[in-house]
Amino acid sequence: MYIIIMEKLKVHVLLAGLALCVAFFSCTADESNPGGEWNGSSSSPGPSFPYFGSCSSGPSGFSSDSGPIGPSSPSSASSPSSGSGGLDFTRAHFVNNRLGKGVNLGNAFDAQCRTDHGGSGSCPTNSLNNAMTGTPSGGWSGCWSNPIQSGYFSNLKSQGFKSIRLPIRWAEKASDTSPYTIPPGFMSAVKDVADQAIGAGLPVIINIHHFNELFDDCNGRGHIANDFNNQQKKLVELWRQIANEFKTYSNDDLVFEILNEPHGRVDAATFNSILGYVWPVIRETNPGRTIMINSANWGKLSSLASVTIPRVSGVTDQNVILSGHYYEPQCFTHYNEGSCTGGSGISTWGTSAADINTLRNDIQSGYNSVQTKYPGIPVNIGEFGTTNRVSDTYRAAWLTEAVKKFNELNLSWHWWAFPNGGWFDGYTCVGSNCSTGSWKSGFEAALKQP
Repeated sequence: MYIIIMEKLKVHVLLAGLALCVAFFSCTADESNPGGEWNGSSSSPGPSFPYFGSCSSGPSGFSSDSGPIGPSSPSSASSPSSGSGGLDFTRAHFVNNRLGKGVNLGNAFDAQCRTDHGGSGSCPTNSLNNAMTGTPSGGWSGCWSNPIQSGYFSNLKSQGFKSIRLPIRWAEKASDTSPYTIPPGFMSAVKDVADQAIGAGLPVIINIHHFNELFDDCNGRGHIANDFNNQQKKLVELWRQIANEFKTYSNDDLVFEILNEPHGRVDAATFNSILGYVWPVIRETNPGRTIMINSANWGKLSSLASVTIPRVSGVTDQNVILSGHYYEPQCFTHYNEGSCTGGSGISTWGTSAADINTLRNDIQSGYNSVQTKYPGIPVNIGEFGTTNRVSDTYRAAWLTEAVKKFNELNLSWHWWAFPNGGWFDGYTCVGSNCSTGSWKSGFEAALKQP
């Protein structure tokens, strides 16, 4: 009897070991296990990454449960609340509170500098065979004639703003071939601006902005073999370089935002899969860095609950802020653009209680959906604003009500954009370095509400 029991025990142990191997080192590339072969889309398989092993061997410290995976738990990440089974976002809340009320320095590092992409900036059709060389004539932040000025930071600090979101178009500066190297001059220029902001007491969010080669809005890249797979790999390798360059920056002063407004080829499921690849690359060199995630479907607040946060040692990473953009109603904030032309445009806003109630309820609904999925998670509004194609009176009314609701919910936020957001203008600089300036009527009061 003893021999029979021991033999059965050996069988159970063997089966358990085999099951563990399958679960831990599965080579199947699907959304629940984004290791192994690339799974940006079901029709575009690609090579595996070296940090995801086969069933015969694999890296230590990686989560084996379903869902996106990451490296072993960072020392500064919060632990789940004792006994509650919930998540503790204390560290992320600390950082989100530091971000507070801020602005985007838009149309600067996110500007298009290349001319060899084969189409417009939003519809690039060519593969980029080489990284950019040399410095553009207007400087790395001046390709749209809106270079970042040294006076911005003391100006913003003196006005009571707390942080900077720095949109950056990294992808077009690098080549489309491995190792996708970012030009050193561009990296240095970004770091210089981040240093100036942090030195002025303004924490910084850096992101990957306008990765239009990845999104392929105009469906013009189908002729490039394995392009979608390659662009996803490029995203991962861009983050490997960025994370390494900024790894010594204080975790209190710098936040990484994975990708601005995923859309087009990057739907919600694909984006969640991509997060599983990017996460361990960042956490390898920045274990205590707060990471911000903007959602698919153009980053809308209403879509934010579609995000699945990657896991660290089997637990959802808790050093995370979710960030939604708010431009509703779209045909008011983007009046006379795209589909919001002619009879579809909304040229006035705030003339009725219904306008205000709809906006407040819409923001509340988006926030509630996120809190239902991840109770207690901090939320940021990464972009919001209105174009100057409608009266400043209505623009100021919209800003007033949007900011009032954001503040009620204790959200951090970043207005688009300081100082000159193109059509989204609101501030006029005085002096060559923008050390002072003036606001459009009603804008200052709206943005500086308590």
